[in-house]
Amino acid sequence: MNLNKIIKEGFKNTVNIGESNDKKVIIHPISMLRTIAMLIDKQYEHANEQYKLLYKAKDKPHVLDNETVDRTIRLYEDEKEYLEISKNQLSIWRKESLNSYQENEITRLENQMVKNEKIVNDTLNLAKELRKGTIDEILKMDDVELALKFFKDMEEGKI
Repeated sequence: MNLNKIIKEGFKNTVNIGESNDKKVIIHPISMLRTIAMLIDKQYEHANEQYKLLYKAKDKPHVLDNETVDRTIRLYEDEKEYLEISKNQLSIWRKESLNSYQENEITRLENQMVKNEKIVNDTLNLAKELRKGTIDEILKMDDVELALKFFKDMEEGKI
Protein backbone atom coordinates (compact mmCIF):
# COMPACT_ATOMS: atom_id res chain seq x y z
CA MET A 1 0.00 0.00 0.00
CA ASN A 2 1.53 3.35 -0.94
CA LEU A 3 1.28 6.68 0.88
CA ASN A 4 -0.96 8.15 -1.79
CA LYS A 5 -3.47 5.34 -1.38
CA ILE A 6 -3.45 5.59 2.40
CA ILE A 7 -3.97 9.34 2.25
CA LYS A 8 -6.89 9.05 -0.16
CA GLU A 9 -8.65 6.18 1.61
CA GLY A 10 -11.68 6.87 3.70
CA PHE A 11 -10.41 7.41 7.23
CA LYS A 12 -12.81 9.72 9.05
CA ASN A 13 -10.44 12.19 10.75
CA THR A 14 -9.35 14.83 8.25
CA VAL A 15 -7.85 18.30 8.37
CA ASN A 16 -7.54 20.95 5.71
CA ILE A 17 -4.08 21.81 4.42
CA GLY A 18 -2.93 24.71 2.36
CA GLU A 19 -4.75 27.96 1.84
CA SER A 20 -7.86 26.45 0.32
CA ASN A 21 -10.22 23.86 1.68
CA ASP A 22 -9.88 21.62 -1.38
CA LYS A 23 -7.00 19.58 0.06
CA LYS A 24 -7.80 17.35 2.98
CA VAL A 25 -5.39 15.07 4.74
CA ILE A 26 -6.38 12.09 6.80
CA ILE A 27 -5.18 12.08 10.38
CA HIS A 28 -4.28 8.51 11.16
CA PRO A 29 -4.51 6.88 14.58
CA ILE A 30 -1.26 5.91 16.29
CA SER A 31 -2.11 2.29 15.44
CA MET A 32 -0.97 3.17 11.89
CA LEU A 33 2.56 3.99 13.10
CA ARG A 34 4.19 0.87 11.66
CA THR A 35 2.51 1.34 8.28
CA ILE A 36 3.47 5.01 8.09
CA ALA A 37 7.01 4.13 9.24
CA MET A 38 7.32 1.60 6.43
CA LEU A 39 6.12 4.20 3.90
CA ILE A 40 8.55 6.84 5.15
CA ASP A 41 11.44 4.36 5.00
CA LYS A 42 10.46 3.20 1.50
CA GLN A 43 10.16 6.80 0.34
CA TYR A 44 13.86 7.29 1.12
CA GLU A 45 14.87 4.03 -0.56
CA HIS A 46 12.99 4.86 -3.76
CA ALA A 47 14.20 8.47 -3.93
CA ASN A 48 17.77 7.33 -3.33
CA GLU A 49 17.48 4.73 -6.12
CA GLN A 50 16.05 7.34 -8.49
CA TYR A 51 18.80 9.81 -7.62
CA LYS A 52 21.48 7.22 -8.38
CA LEU A 53 19.87 6.42 -11.74
CA LEU A 54 19.60 10.09 -12.69
CA TYR A 55 23.15 10.74 -11.52
CA LYS A 56 24.42 8.19 -14.04
CA ALA A 57 23.01 10.47 -16.76
CA LYS A 58 24.51 13.66 -15.30
CA ASP A 59 27.27 13.86 -17.93
CA LYS A 60 25.06 12.57 -20.73
CA PRO A 61 21.55 13.99 -20.26
CA HIS A 62 20.95 13.55 -23.99
CA VAL A 63 20.15 9.89 -23.30
CA LEU A 64 16.96 11.08 -21.60
CA ASP A 65 13.84 12.52 -23.18
CA ASN A 66 11.63 15.35 -21.89
CA GLU A 67 8.68 13.08 -21.12
CA THR A 68 10.72 10.85 -18.81
CA VAL A 69 12.35 13.74 -16.99
CA ASP A 70 9.08 15.67 -16.72
CA ARG A 71 7.40 12.63 -15.19
CA THR A 72 10.22 12.39 -12.63
CA ILE A 73 9.89 16.09 -11.81
CA ARG A 74 6.12 15.75 -11.29
CA LEU A 75 6.62 12.69 -9.11
CA TYR A 76 9.15 14.37 -6.85
CA GLU A 77 7.10 17.56 -6.60
CA ASP A 78 4.30 15.32 -5.31
CA GLU A 79 6.78 13.63 -2.96
CA LYS A 80 7.58 17.04 -1.45
CA GLU A 81 3.89 17.44 -0.64
CA TYR A 82 3.82 14.00 1.00
CA LEU A 83 6.84 14.98 3.08
CA GLU A 84 4.81 17.79 4.61
CA ILE A 85 1.86 15.47 5.20
CA SER A 86 4.10 12.93 6.94
CA LYS A 87 5.77 15.59 9.09
CA ASN A 88 2.33 16.88 10.07
CA GLN A 89 1.20 13.37 11.02
CA LEU A 90 4.29 12.82 13.17
CA SER A 91 3.79 16.13 14.96
CA ILE A 92 0.16 15.20 15.72
CA TRP A 93 1.25 11.86 17.16
CA ARG A 94 4.03 13.55 19.13
CA LYS A 95 1.32 15.40 21.14
CA GLU A 96 -0.37 12.14 22.17
CA SER A 97 0.40 10.02 25.19
CA LEU A 98 2.95 7.57 23.77
CA ASN A 99 4.59 4.41 25.01
CA SER A 100 8.38 4.13 24.77
CA TYR A 101 8.31 2.23 21.46
CA GLN A 102 6.05 4.84 19.86
CA GLU A 103 8.13 7.72 21.20
CA ASN A 104 11.38 6.17 19.94
CA GLU A 105 9.88 5.32 16.55
CA ILE A 106 8.51 8.83 16.06
CA THR A 107 11.92 10.29 16.94
CA ARG A 108 13.56 7.93 14.43
CA LEU A 109 11.01 8.89 11.78
CA GLU A 110 11.49 12.61 12.41
CA ASN A 111 15.21 12.07 11.78
CA GLN A 112 14.42 9.97 8.72
CA MET A 113 12.23 12.79 7.38
CA VAL A 114 15.28 15.09 7.34
CA LYS A 115 17.06 12.54 5.12
CA ASN A 116 13.95 12.09 2.96
CA GLU A 117 13.62 15.82 2.44
CA LYS A 118 17.25 16.10 1.34
CA ILE A 119 17.16 13.19 -1.10
CA VAL A 120 13.80 14.27 -2.56
CA ASN A 121 15.10 17.82 -3.09
CA ASP A 122 18.40 16.54 -4.52
CA THR A 123 16.54 14.25 -6.92
CA LEU A 124 14.20 17.01 -8.00
CA ASN A 125 17.06 19.47 -8.55
CA LEU A 126 19.06 16.92 -10.53
CA ALA A 127 16.06 16.11 -12.72
CA LYS A 128 15.53 19.82 -13.42
CA GLU A 129 19.20 20.18 -14.32
CA LEU A 130 19.09 17.16 -16.64
CA ARG A 131 15.94 18.50 -18.31
CA LYS A 132 18.05 21.24 -19.92
CA GLY A 133 20.11 18.71 -21.90
CA THR A 134 17.66 16.00 -22.96
CA ILE A 135 17.62 14.72 -26.52
CA ASP A 136 14.45 16.73 -27.13
CA GLU A 137 16.22 19.94 -26.10
CA ILE A 138 19.19 19.13 -28.33
CA LEU A 139 16.93 18.45 -31.31
CA LYS A 140 15.32 21.88 -30.84
CA MET A 141 18.70 23.61 -31.33
CA ASP A 142 19.73 25.11 -34.63
CA ASP A 143 23.20 24.30 -36.00
CA VAL A 144 24.88 27.33 -34.42
CA GLU A 145 23.43 26.63 -30.96
CA LEU A 146 24.45 23.00 -31.24
CA ALA A 147 28.01 23.91 -32.26
CA LEU A 148 28.30 26.38 -29.36
CA LYS A 149 27.04 23.76 -26.92
CA PHE A 150 29.50 21.23 -28.31
CA PHE A 151 32.48 23.57 -27.87
CA LYS A 152 31.32 24.64 -24.40
CA ASP A 153 30.97 21.02 -23.33
CA MET A 154 34.36 20.23 -24.82
CA GLU A 155 35.92 23.14 -22.93
CA GLU A 156 34.35 21.95 -19.68
CA GLY A 157 35.74 18.45 -20.25
CA LYS A 158 32.36 16.82 -20.76
CA ILE A 159 33.41 15.52 -24.16
